[in-house]
Amino acid sequence: MIKIINFIFLFVIISSCSHRIGPKIRYYEKDGEQWSESKIYYYPEGKKKLVQVDQYKGNQLYESKVFYEIWPNGDCKFISKEGFNKYINGKSNLFNDSIAIPDNIIVETSDSNNNIETYYYMNGERVPYTLGKRDGIVETIYAGDNPGVYRWENGKKIFVRELNQSDNEIKNKIKQEQNGYISPIFDLSPDGKNIVIAISKRETSFLYQYSLTDKSLTQLTDKNGEYHSRPVYSPKGDKVIFLSKDLEKQKSDICLLDIHSKEIVKITNGETYITEAIFNPNGDRILYCGAEFLGSYSPIARKAPHDLDLYSIALDATDKQKLTNLSAYELSSISMSQSGDSILCKLTEKDFNGIYLMSLSDTTIIQKIEAVNNPRPQIGNSFYNNPVYSKDYKNISFTAPYQLYTLNLESKECEEIWSTFGKDNQAMVIFSRFFNSNDKIIFSILRIENRQYSRNAELLIVDLKTKKTTEIEIK
Repeated sequence: MIKIINFIFLFVIISSCSHRIGPKIRYYEKDGEQWSESKIYYYPEGKKKLVQVDQYKGNQLYESKVFYEIWPNGDCKFISKEGFNKYINGKSNLFNDSIAIPDNIIVETSDSNNNIETYYYMNGERVPYTLGKRDGIVETIYAGDNPGVYRWENGKKIFVRELNQSDNEIKNKIKQEQNGYISPIFDLSPDGKNIVIAISKRETSFLYQYSLTDKSLTQLTDKNGEYHSRPVYSPKGDKVIFLSKDLEKQKSDICLLDIHSKEIVKITNGETYITEAIFNPNGDRILYCGAEFLGSYSPIARKAPHDLDLYSIALDATDKQKLTNLSAYELSSISMSQSGDSILCKLTEKDFNGIYLMSLSDTTIIQKIEAVNNPRPQIGNSFYNNPVYSKDYKNISFTAPYQLYTLNLESKECEEIWSTFGKDNQAMVIFSRFFNSNDKIIFSILRIENRQYSRNAELLIVDLKTKKTTEIEIK
C-alpha cells in the first residue's frame, strides 16, 4: 500500500552549473476572489528546464505543479511519475501517467509540522539525500543522461566505467518494473479489434485496452491500492467484468466497468473468494467460480483457493445462485456454450481430471472431452488446460506444457498449433482466444528464463492454416 503524505515539491538540481530564476508572480481575479500564480524556473547545465507553478487562492496554496521541459525546443511535459504527488485544493493526489524523471533531482518536502525530508531520484527510485556519501561507496546508475558505474570520493561521484552486459540486464529489469508486467490473462473484443489486459506494477494492477488496428493503449482503471485482473468483455463489447482483489484482506470480487464512461460497479460483496467470471450469452448474468476456502492444507504449501463451485448472479447484483456442489480442487477456464445450457471447463476433483462439458440444467451431467489422437499420453489429462470455444463452437483450443492445440468437437481429433516443446528457448502457453473468422488464434505465453517463468507475458497471433505467428508489441 502506498502511503501519501501531503507536501509541496521544491526542486533543485545537483549541479554547480544549475541556477534558478524567479519566482515570477502574477495576480488575477477569479469568481470574485483574489488569486495569484508563482513560477520558478530551474536551468540545469543549460540543457533542460524545470518549471514549478504554484497557484494561491488568497493566501492559501491551492495547486502546485512541476513541468519538465526539453531545452531549448520548448516541448513541455508534465511530470507525473508514480510516487510524485500533485498538491491541489488542500489534498495530495498521486499521479498515474509517467515519464522518465531525470536523475540527480533533489526534492525537499515539508509536512504539516514543517519537518523537512530531503531525497533525490536515481534510476527512477527515491533515495535519501545527504551531502555526498562516504569515500569508496560504489553506485551503478542505470538511467538518465550518464549511466555507468561511479565511486564516491570527497563528496562527489567519480565515473569508473560504462555498463557491461550484466549491468544492462539489471537495467532492463528495472525498466520492465517501471513499465509494468503484462498479465497472460486477457480477452478479445467481440468485433476482434481490441484486447483488454491487466498490467501490474508492484502491489497494484490496472486494466488497459489495446487496439489491434491502431496499436494504441488506453488505460481503463486507475484506482490506487487495488489489484484488477482477469477482464472479460460483454457480448456487445461495451462493458468489461473483472476481479478486484484486496491483497491485504485476501478478498476477490467481481466489478463491472462501462468502457465509455469508465464507471465501475461492484457486483459481489466479498463473501466468496472469486477466481474467474464470464458473461452469459445474453449479457444479463454472470457466471463465476468461487472458493469456500483460501489457504493451504500443507504447512509448506502456499495459500490457494480450494473447494470451488460454480455460481451465477444477475448484472444488477441480485439473484445470486449456487449452481454446483462440487467442492472441487480445481474449476477453471469456464467457457459457455452457444445456447448457454452448458459450460466448457477444466475440472479436477475425485473422479474428474481433465477437460469437461458440464450441463447447467443438471450439473451432475458431466461429459469428458478427450482427443482420439491423444497428443501426449505420457503426461496425463491433468496437464491439459485452458479450454475455450471457437466462435462457431465447432472447435476448442487448449494447452499442454509448452504447446497449443485445437480439437474438433465432432471428430475429437486434435492438432498441434504452436510449440516450444523440446526446444532450447521454451515458453509456456497460458491463455487463448479465437478470432471471429475462426482461422486465427490470439494466445499468451510466459517465456522460461534461468529456469523461471518470466513475469511479463507475450501475446502472439497464429494463423491456423499456415501456423505462421505474429507478435503483438504492446508499448
